[in-house]
Amino acid sequence: MALFRFWDMREHLIEGRARLETILRLASSGHSKERAKVCIFLGALSTAQGDFPAAERFLEQSLSLYQQLDDQWGIAASLNALGVSARDRGDYPGAQSNFERSLACWRTLPDRLATARCLHNLANFAKVRGDYSRAQMALREATDIFQEVGDPSGAAWSINQQGDIAREQGDLEIARDFYERALEAFRAAGDRWGSARSLADLGYVFCEQRDYEEAHAAYREALEVFSELGHKRGMARALEGSACLAAARGHAARALKLAAAATHLRRLISPPLPQAEQSKLDRNLSSAWASLSETEGKGAWAEGSAMSIEGAIQYSLHEPQSTISG
Repeated sequence: MALFRFWDMREHLIEGRARLETILRLASSGHSKERAKVCIFLGALSTAQGDFPAAERFLEQSLSLYQQLDDQWGIAASLNALGVSARDRGDYPGAQSNFERSLACWRTLPDRLATARCLHNLANFAKVRGDYSRAQMALREATDIFQEVGDPSGAAWSINQQGDIAREQGDLEIARDFYERALEAFRAAGDRWGSARSLADLGYVFCEQRDYEEAHAAYREALEVFSELGHKRGMARALEGSACLAAARGHAARALKLAAAATHLRRLISPPLPQAEQSKLDRNLSSAWASLSETEGKGAWAEGSAMSIEGAIQYSLHEPQSTISG
């Protein structure tokens, strides 16, 4: 479990998957419970890579093994992981079915923390489908459980997701309040990854509210933290936010360079942005493309694509003063 967390957090997805597949081959037909757990981890890493056929294969194998063992905890965990994979590949009916089956299992078990995490995932799915009332109800219950079992970081993630829901509905002030509460809770819990995520979300709200200096400061801090953690998906998210900020300020070439650097970074770790998020990013960058000639736009994109990770970070962090004042 500790190694899986390391591979997942540090995004050593290829290394982690290769080692786990080797373990699975060596286990052959024995060690059913261990193989089932390895298959869950393989399914999660494959999902993170965007390799959904492999993820589904591993997770179905895990579910089958746990069912043979009549291991209710394992069945619930496998269903939850299947729900995440289905959601990420856009299979919403499959995601709903798996999350609801998983939650029903967790409610029969004494693992309250796992119940809260499943509720959080179910809320995320409901949010994607636009079922905001159901998402909010699930998040309130999840937050209560996280607080009850003494998991302040888990509670902060649920609070942050309530900010996502408010933002999706256009309630920017409410979203900002949730994100600021989540950020305070993450910092109190010492969760730097969560803090960086809330900062990136706050950057979006500040940008929408045309508070560009606050947006730049939030994206800058988020990028610094994600960089220190070595979390490439987080770095890409912060770079994309900075690209949208540059586009909002009318700095078209800068916007396209940052967006291209983020796209290149995502390609290095395999999974692209989910289609819904990619569509939002494209809309935010449309003004940048429109304000440049085709040659200028393609040139800026090529320049950003050629940047090293370190170069892209420095380019984003050291935004010219003229772009954040006035």
